[in-house]
Amino acid sequence: MHNTQNLPFVASDSNALVREMWTRGYRSGQRDAQKEQKERESYNGWTNYATWVVNLWIDNDEGAQEHWRERAEDLLKDELADGNSADDAREEAARNLADEMREEFEQGAEDATGISGALSDLLTHALEKVQWQEIAEHYTNDIELYAAGWNMPGYMPDSEPAFFTSDEDARQYILDELESMADRAETEDEAENFTALAEDINLVRHTFTAGPVAGYVYWVNKA
Repeated sequence: MHNTQNLPFVASDSNALVREMWTRGYRSGQRDAQKEQKERESYNGWTNYATWVVNLWIDNDEGAQEHWRERAEDLLKDELADGNSADDAREEAARNLADEMREEFEQGAEDATGISGALSDLLTHALEKVQWQEIAEHYTNDIELYAAGWNMPGYMPDSEPAFFTSDEDARQYILDELESMADRAETEDEAENFTALAEDINLVRHTFTAGPVAGYVYWVNKA
């Protein structure tokens, strides 16, 4: 009699053994098939071919690329102006941009002339496959954000920093705050210090940390 204790499984009869082997083989084959299907549907780093080709078309059309980049930045600015955090602003801007993209492409498909029957159905099916959110995130995530704020050295800021899509807007935010602080300064010397710091910052481009004045440093960083 053979010792079956070390076998991977024990069946009471040959039919059960065959069924067990078939089941294991089927499950393994199913996993392999699912993996192959996923790999087949993904394309050049995108979820599928339809998504990739729409993004490629936009990237290769200078006018379309500029249009959607501007829309991405405008939508992101709107979300930041509402006081959203950088991550929340990107997420909401991408969602709104995806809706705009979908509507424009679907409208273009409806307006296309000379397409009917099977070709029309294929076009509709292809557009339904497009992951618009993925394309929109590609544009919103490509926009660099800048954080602006102030704090006492060694301490966290008193309030959340403000976020902007350009270092110029972030710097202007700091300049406006310094002007306000100069107007509210209790002494003339303190007001002059705020004004002098603003003049120095106005000569700076990109990111900076300046101060301290009245116990605070002012800064603009990449978010």
